[in-house]
Amino acid sequence: MKSRFDEIVGLRIYLAAWVAIGHGLQTAGYVYPTNPLLRLLLAGGASVDVFIIISGFVITHLIETAREPYGKYIVRRGFRLYPVYIISCIFGFLIADSWSHLAATSPWSHVQGWGEYAQNVVDSAQQLHVNPVGHILAHATMMHGVVPNQMLPLAARTILPAAWSISLEWQFYLVAPLVLLGLRTRTGVFWTTLLSALFFFASHKGYLGQHDFRSFIGSAIPFFAVGICSRLAIGWASKLEFHPLTAATVGSALVLMLGKEILPMLVWTVFYCYLIWQRDDPLSQLFRILTTAKPMLLFGEASYSLYLIHRPIQVVLAIATVTTIGSTQQGMLIIQMIAVALALLVSVGLYFGVEKPFIRLGKQLTGGGKRAGAAPVAVPRP
Repeated sequence: MKSRFDEIVGLRIYLAAWVAIGHGLQTAGYVYPTNPLLRLLLAGGASVDVFIIISGFVITHLIETAREPYGKYIVRRGFRLYPVYIISCIFGFLIADSWSHLAATSPWSHVQGWGEYAQNVVDSAQQLHVNPVGHILAHATMMHGVVPNQMLPLAARTILPAAWSISLEWQFYLVAPLVLLGLRTRTGVFWTTLLSALFFFASHKGYLGQHDFRSFIGSAIPFFAVGICSRLAIGWASKLEFHPLTAATVGSALVLMLGKEILPMLVWTVFYCYLIWQRDDPLSQLFRILTTAKPMLLFGEASYSLYLIHRPIQVVLAIATVTTIGSTQQGMLIIQMIAVALALLVSVGLYFGVEKPFIRLGKQLTGGGKRAGAAPVAVPRP
């Protein structure tokens, strides 16, 4: 069994870039899908769902291989998530009003879908003035995704919209050891499955409050379950003599037949088949190049910072452009793609300058530990 799945690290940069490009398109006014390519690029929610699956896979692998005490585990996870998260939230807080003004006065406010998009931005900024202490405290604890809108309106998406998925991941970190403990016996499997199903049903029906996106763990249980089961099954599944292309074709057909959450499940199905049934054929070789080449691994490690910091950078460049020289919608699209490239460079700097030092500090404070799997994997929904 591998101690680390580099292919997952490589996959993360494609997912993060997918979200960043989609957000750049939105900022430039391309919020309504007028063609299949634009529809795909704007489907950042599918990327988020894949990241949730990956999180279930990676944390299961970490817990099953490291077997460290809960205290050490959660401290190390906290040191992994919190530093870049809080830096990005500070920038999000500082740009909230300017972003709101840009959305409300944009030169392309006439385009289809912009009114709803702009109103969401304006509403989020206004919430920081209505209840700043509540939103700041909720974000400071990374539990803002748990708070229902009935208690704190738009709790999941104020300050930094992307940060709702960090709260979701933190919620999963907190309960994952207990869930996996319950899956170690047949009786435990039954009760864990039953309670999870009831929890998902209650969340889906809104009995536990209304939340934006999948910010509350109850609504994301199916995706975490896919990731957990994918990791637990990898031992016996890898012994089967399947060709990855055949397995991916059959798996994709089953996903299409089910008709639920098609895009993220297609992405994960194909990736998973090539992850566990690699061969020496051209497609398998291409898979390894695309996911384990050194640049992809470097950018994959920095993808956590990319998905948090890209939106503030995009907004700052958009504001600077509109207020200084003005911009057409097409010109803003170019600016936004430049912002994506700049955000990627900044994320690499954050990885080496912030993430890695705090990861080391977390290990030192907990007495070291065995490294397993990939780093955090949540990415925001548009």
